[in-house]
Amino acid sequence: MVKVKKLCRLNGRQREEIRELEAQCKEKDRTKKSVYLSADQNARKNVKCFYLHYDEEQLDGFLCADITDEETAELYAFVHPEKRHRGIFSRLLNLAIDELEKAGIEYFYGLYEPTPYVTNKALLGVDAEYSYSEYMMCYQYPLTDDDRDSIKGLKGRESFIEERKAKEIGAKESTDTQSDPEKTGILRLAEAEDAAFCTDFLEAVFQFEKEEAKERFENFQSASDSRSYVFLRNGEKIGFCSIYSSKNTNTIFDLGILPAYQGNGNGTLLLSLLLECLQQDTAEDGTPKEILLQTGSYNEPAVALYKSSGFLIKDQIDYYMF
Repeated sequence: MVKVKKLCRLNGRQREEIRELEAQCKEKDRTKKSVYLSADQNARKNVKCFYLHYDEEQLDGFLCADITDEETAELYAFVHPEKRHRGIFSRLLNLAIDELEKAGIEYFYGLYEPTPYVTNKALLGVDAEYSYSEYMMCYQYPLTDDDRDSIKGLKGRESFIEERKAKEIGAKESTDTQSDPEKTGILRLAEAEDAAFCTDFLEAVFQFEKEEAKERFENFQSASDSRSYVFLRNGEKIGFCSIYSSKNTNTIFDLGILPAYQGNGNGTLLLSLLLECLQQDTAEDGTPKEILLQTGSYNEPAVALYKSSGFLIKDQIDYYMF
């Protein structure tokens, strides 16, 4: 017998069932995303946000709704690999949208993690339209001699090495010809007296509310595993960024330049100086820490900057609007 449970919260047994199904789907599809099984972060409380599809008491489909604000929900679902193309996803989706609309939710996004082993046919089959993508990007450290030796025998290695050599030589020449810090810019740790600038920066560049911007800066400054930087050009503060550090990674947040100074290479210079600092930071095993940042397809200039600076897309989530 087929049944669907619509729940506000999950018990221990249900969490186990979902994780087991999730593991089977991730192995089949080679995906990485793990679903968040708590409703505590939802903007709307006491709304049914978990939908479990059972056939003969066996969980074979699951959908969760992350209610990001009073009007918007992000939906993520998976169906057992052997039970796909039987209408389970459509059934869960329709039940979820009906339930969430009763609670006043108006906008729905379906999340899809693209891999060579899974397609977006399920979303396209319910008339969802692509909206944008979120990227997790990872910095690719410049090649060392050991790196070059390790890729001997790979097809196209010569052109690959020469391309990276050219980039490294170009970067060195740029540094050598611009040794005056007032011309090249200065990146320093943010201090208490920078609070007003940093708060105004977060308001202007990332549209935070004033109190939210103030709290965000203070949190980065006070935590032992994070720090913020101020970027100066010709003695004037024009840029900002923050770093969250873990044992093996450094993640970049809020990197940007004030609008009046954008488009003049300042963003490239800020990022270059930041990478110089972060490349000196080592993980527990003595190797350089992984350097990560998040951005989206809606910010094309940022994506272009990061790619030209040595970042590659590590993970991607596509958003489809219903």
